[in-house]
Amino acid sequence: MEILEYDNILSKLCECAKCCENELLICSAWITAEGIKTVLDAIRRFGNKPKIKVLLRACEPKDFEITEHDVFNVLNFYKNYFDISIAFHSHLHAKFVVVDDKYAIVGSANLTESGLRGYNIEVAMLIDDKDSIERLREYFFKIWNNETKGNIIHLSDEIVGFVSNPGMANSIEVFLLDPRVCEGAFLTFHHNGKKYLARVEKILSWNTDFFLNPFTQGFENPLFPQPRDFSFIFDHEKPKEWQIGALITRSKGEDLLTAKATVLGYLEGRKLKPSLSPIKVGTPVMLANDLQVFSKGVKIGNVPNSSLDICIDVEEIKSKHMAVLGTTGSGKSHFVKLLITRMADHLHKIFVLDPHGEYSRYLKEIFNFDDVDDVEIPNTIILFDHEKLMDFLKSYGVCFPHSSSNAYSEIQSKLAEGVTNCKCLKEIISEIESILRKDVKYKHLTNYLTNAKKIIEEEYGSEALENQGEVLKTIDNAIEKSSKKVVVFNMRNVDNPIIRSEIAGYILRKLFILGKKLGDFNSVIVLEEAHNFAPERGYGELSAGRENLSKLYAEKIASEGRKFGLGLIVVSQRPAQVSKYVLSQTNTQVLFRIINDNDLNAIEKSIESVSRNIVDKLSDLKTGYAFVTGTGIEIPALVEIR
Repeated sequence: MEILEYDNILSKLCECAKCCENELLICSAWITAEGIKTVLDAIRRFGNKPKIKVLLRACEPKDFEITEHDVFNVLNFYKNYFDISIAFHSHLHAKFVVVDDKYAIVGSANLTESGLRGYNIEVAMLIDDKDSIERLREYFFKIWNNETKGNIIHLSDEIVGFVSNPGMANSIEVFLLDPRVCEGAFLTFHHNGKKYLARVEKILSWNTDFFLNPFTQGFENPLFPQPRDFSFIFDHEKPKEWQIGALITRSKGEDLLTAKATVLGYLEGRKLKPSLSPIKVGTPVMLANDLQVFSKGVKIGNVPNSSLDICIDVEEIKSKHMAVLGTTGSGKSHFVKLLITRMADHLHKIFVLDPHGEYSRYLKEIFNFDDVDDVEIPNTIILFDHEKLMDFLKSYGVCFPHSSSNAYSEIQSKLAEGVTNCKCLKEIISEIESILRKDVKYKHLTNYLTNAKKIIEEEYGSEALENQGEVLKTIDNAIEKSSKKVVVFNMRNVDNPIIRSEIAGYILRKLFILGKKLGDFNSVIVLEEAHNFAPERGYGELSAGRENLSKLYAEKIASEGRKFGLGLIVVSQRPAQVSKYVLSQTNTQVLFRIINDNDLNAIEKSIESVSRNIVDKLSDLKTGYAFVTGTGIEIPALVEIR
């Protein structure tokens, strides 16, 4: 043991620091830049790389008039060479340094210029007794681990702010230190020994030279400075030009960011329990970068400006369906294709009804995903109801006998038989022609039939009158025999929207029946441009009634598919035109940018889990950003799709 006088404390400290190989513990109420730099330089010159822990006092503002900001510039610089950790303690006044198990220096001197340069009369003791050094080391970690009187905060890059007034159980206001924090970000903090989770709802920027005082009683009721500050500028007798100039001079100060966040509760594993007690003012708040609560399922992206991954539960999509809604160009279709590639390993099959023929190429070229069966459906004329087929022929100028005639009944019978047996249209037309030729009274109607056939061939191609059986066989084989994980029904060549809907209805019906037969299909259907297949009201030529086969089976799958493991993903840029019943059955929603008021209102009315707060923000979303809510995610989140 050696007594150190005020004029040789620093030199002895540096001499001991040179010997540090593993661990340097510094406990000093205050530090100055020159003091800490001198010690760290001594270690660096000898090439050792110990772990360094620094304990400082944070009790009153005066503490950081002594421990100036340059101290942390020095410490941040030396983090390039050493593993440095820093913590603040509210009641710290002890001064000692521990160098491995070799030396300890205990005394009255802080690691400041006045303490180490001889400006003050200080005294210290150099200890080389291993038992005493170990006791000091244990005492250091007793403070470090918050086992003593007072509070400790360990500095971390994750700390982005502190809880400000008022402290409440269900919401907090935060002084932000990090401009990366954005609306929708998730924050964590510790309160009463538990880890809490909060979501940022609003961020405000305050200018310290302008009028608004950042110390508020809530964002709705800010406290203002003295009235004379207003009357000085807003005197109506003063010209507007002077007022503009005066206001410009008020906006030169620093910006202070504050956030209002909803406290979602405290975490127990993947579960959230309600917050019931007010959060303590001054609590440090961190960006949430690793939470089990978002880890179930397949990754779809991150919280903006954060490394926090967001996953979506495939089981919830399969059993309770999902809606993906957003304007053209908002990123919804890219998201669905990305999701398909990530869901494929979790499902038996994914079936896509693709009206524009984009999915197969996109999956293969953009995502290098080759496990795709591109089932290209040629232009055809398939209608599964004889009345629809008769109306189709009428639209091309075909005249039929009077409804009371035998010829009419015979034609109706032939149409019904043709539809039931999936005969080709060319054969059905020939049979109708034969019926008309047998009756002298209606023989002249064959001219209309011949003319209609010519027009249909010109418009659809001659193959479209003969390929009905082939098309249905192709669909059946794809559903029953395809070896690929993803089966895309590419309908870009099908011109007529009613026929496209009929084909989609046939596919949905086949999948519905197959699912019921298997009991657990473990598959998902993607209904792209869902307003074309399951409209809320008549959409162009497309009916919204029971005769719309695709809508009928989309609604059946939406209501019953969960019983046998057949999920539905409804994709549309026009939510207002999609069947409200189908939308209401989707229990997970991925909402991209939506601008149209009718669409926004339809979302709010049809989807129970979407709050007005989310709806109000949809029109401002950037491309590739979406709100995800519902049963597929534990907590509603703003996600940057990646």
